[in-house]
Amino acid sequence: MNHQLWSRAILVKPKDHLESHARANIKPFVASFETSQCPPSMSCLLGWEYGRMWVKERDKFVAERKRKTAMRHKLPDYSKWLEMHKPKKKESKENIFLGSK
Repeated sequence: MNHQLWSRAILVKPKDHLESHARANIKPFVASFETSQCPPSMSCLLGWEYGRMWVKERDKFVAERKRKTAMRHKLPDYSKWLEMHKPKKKESKENIFLGSK
Protein backbone atom coordinates (compact mmCIF):
# COMPACT_ATOMS: atom_id res chain seq x y z
CA MET A 1 0.00 0.00 0.00
CA ASN A 2 1.05 3.50 -0.78
CA HIS A 3 0.49 5.58 2.34
CA GLN A 4 1.18 9.28 2.26
CA LEU A 5 2.49 10.89 5.38
CA TRP A 6 0.74 13.91 6.77
CA SER A 7 2.57 17.20 6.33
CA ARG A 8 1.65 20.70 7.27
CA ALA A 9 0.08 22.83 4.56
CA ILE A 10 2.19 25.64 3.17
CA LEU A 11 0.60 29.06 2.83
CA VAL A 12 0.57 30.15 -0.81
CA LYS A 13 -0.26 33.80 -1.23
CA PRO A 14 -1.97 34.74 -4.51
CA LYS A 15 -0.09 37.01 -6.85
CA ASP A 16 -1.68 40.40 -7.29
CA HIS A 17 -1.97 40.83 -11.04
CA LEU A 18 -4.57 43.56 -10.79
CA GLU A 19 -3.59 47.18 -10.51
CA SER A 20 -6.68 48.30 -8.70
CA HIS A 21 -5.08 51.08 -6.73
CA ALA A 22 -3.87 54.35 -8.19
CA ARG A 23 -0.71 54.29 -6.12
CA ALA A 24 0.35 50.80 -7.17
CA ASN A 25 3.07 52.07 -9.51
CA ILE A 26 4.42 54.95 -7.43
CA LYS A 27 8.14 54.67 -6.88
CA PRO A 28 9.20 55.42 -3.31
CA PHE A 29 11.65 58.21 -2.57
CA VAL A 30 15.24 57.02 -2.12
CA ALA A 31 17.99 59.56 -1.55
CA SER A 32 21.05 59.38 -3.81
CA PHE A 33 23.49 58.79 -0.96
CA GLU A 34 21.56 55.68 0.13
CA THR A 35 22.30 53.96 -3.18
CA SER A 36 25.95 55.01 -3.45
CA GLN A 37 28.61 52.34 -3.11
CA CYS A 38 31.07 54.34 -0.99
CA PRO A 39 30.76 54.23 2.81
CA PRO A 40 29.25 57.30 4.53
CA SER A 41 31.68 59.96 5.58
CA MET A 42 31.79 60.74 9.31
CA SER A 43 32.28 64.46 8.65
CA CYS A 44 29.14 64.53 6.50
CA LEU A 45 27.24 62.66 9.20
CA LEU A 46 28.33 65.05 11.95
CA GLY A 47 27.78 68.15 9.84
CA TRP A 48 24.24 67.08 8.82
CA GLU A 49 25.28 67.22 5.17
CA TYR A 50 23.33 64.04 4.45
CA GLY A 51 20.26 65.59 6.09
CA ARG A 52 20.53 68.66 3.86
CA MET A 53 20.94 66.48 0.78
CA TRP A 54 17.94 64.38 1.82
CA VAL A 55 15.68 67.43 2.29
CA LYS A 56 16.81 68.97 -1.01
CA GLU A 57 16.25 65.75 -2.98
CA ARG A 58 12.95 65.05 -1.21
CA ASP A 59 11.60 68.52 -2.06
CA LYS A 60 12.57 68.01 -5.70
CA PHE A 61 10.91 64.55 -5.70
CA VAL A 62 7.67 65.88 -4.15
CA ALA A 63 7.51 68.84 -6.56
CA GLU A 64 7.97 66.53 -9.56
CA ARG A 65 5.31 64.13 -8.28
CA LYS A 66 2.86 67.00 -7.70
CA ARG A 67 3.52 68.28 -11.22
CA LYS A 68 2.84 64.86 -12.73
CA THR A 69 -0.34 64.27 -10.73
CA ALA A 70 -1.65 67.76 -11.45
CA MET A 71 -1.50 67.03 -15.16
CA ARG A 72 -3.52 63.83 -14.67
CA HIS A 73 -6.26 65.25 -12.45
CA LYS A 74 -8.03 68.06 -14.27
CA LEU A 75 -11.15 69.41 -12.67
CA PRO A 76 -14.21 69.13 -14.89
CA ASP A 77 -15.73 72.27 -16.36
CA TYR A 78 -19.48 72.16 -15.81
CA SER A 79 -20.28 75.58 -17.25
CA LYS A 80 -20.73 74.29 -20.81
CA TRP A 81 -22.95 71.45 -19.62
CA LEU A 82 -25.06 73.86 -17.58
CA GLU A 83 -25.45 76.17 -20.59
CA MET A 84 -26.61 73.30 -22.77
CA HIS A 85 -29.12 72.05 -20.18
CA LYS A 86 -30.46 75.41 -19.13
CA PRO A 87 -34.28 75.40 -19.18
CA LYS A 88 -35.61 77.25 -22.17
CA LYS A 89 -37.91 80.18 -21.64
CA LYS A 90 -41.37 79.57 -22.97
CA GLU A 91 -43.13 82.56 -24.38
CA SER A 92 -46.58 83.15 -23.04
CA LYS A 93 -49.45 83.91 -25.38
CA GLU A 94 -49.72 87.43 -23.96
CA ASN A 95 -46.16 88.29 -25.07
CA ILE A 96 -46.80 86.99 -28.59
CA PHE A 97 -49.90 89.12 -29.04
CA LEU A 98 -48.21 92.22 -27.63
CA GLY A 99 -45.28 91.81 -29.96
CA SER A 100 -42.64 91.75 -27.24
CA LYS A 101 -40.15 88.95 -26.94
